Amino acid sequence: MSEEPVAIQVVAQMRDQLCGAGIWDDADTQHPHDGLLRAIRGAGAQRPFFAAGIAALLRDPDLRLRTGAVACLREVVQDISPGRVAQTVSEEEALFRGVRPAWRIEFADLEQVAAVAAASQVQSGDPVAIPWLRRLAAERSWGWYLLEDLARADTDWLLENAVTLVAHDNIAVIAALPVDRRADLIARLSPWPPEKPDLLSRAFWGRLPAPESQRLRALMWPEAA
Repeated sequence: MSEEPVAIQVVAQMRDQLCGAGIWDDADTQHPHDGLLRAIRGAGAQRPFFAAGIAALLRDPDLRLRTGAVACLREVVQDISPGRVAQTVSEEEALFRGVRPAWRIEFADLEQVAAVAAASQVQSGDPVAIPWLRRLAAERSWGWYLLEDLARADTDWLLENAVTLVAHDNIAVIAALPVDRRADLIARLSPWPPEKPDLLSRAFWGRLPAPESQRLRALMWPEAA
């Protein structure tokens, strides 16, 4: 099947589903994008064609169609490319920034959903996505959601801006950094407030090898080591 018919089907699915007759819907469909998401996951070699349809819908003036595309973006962002997503969302900022989706999806802001999806696949040196993600991380109230991926893909910038961007309770950023750069972040954010262990922090430290966990905690709270 060529790209054009699949892209047309993607649009048709979203339009028809809104009327309760999506071509990829089944008895388990709960949200308007469920059928499309299911089709993408089973697309195999046709996956890039679905991605092309999603990319086109990102610019659609109909909020419902745009919501469906953004809701499925994580599944195809690598096929579209984080850079292309960044370019689209920045060029069409009025269609995304502060715009509530037509139904409940991952976040209540389309720009945030798109940015988090792009960040999940961004690679170091991306000339379009990295500057865009940097700007959002610094300017948006939800920018902290992007910090783990920026720690992975843009380590030097993240460390240079850690004091203003990384809160002490966002310790997941530590694990996202290369092992040999974690102590640098800890030093930049020192002194650390007293540790208040909770379920989330215990789960975080449990994800790391015990020697690494002990090493980092000794740097953060030397008086307790």
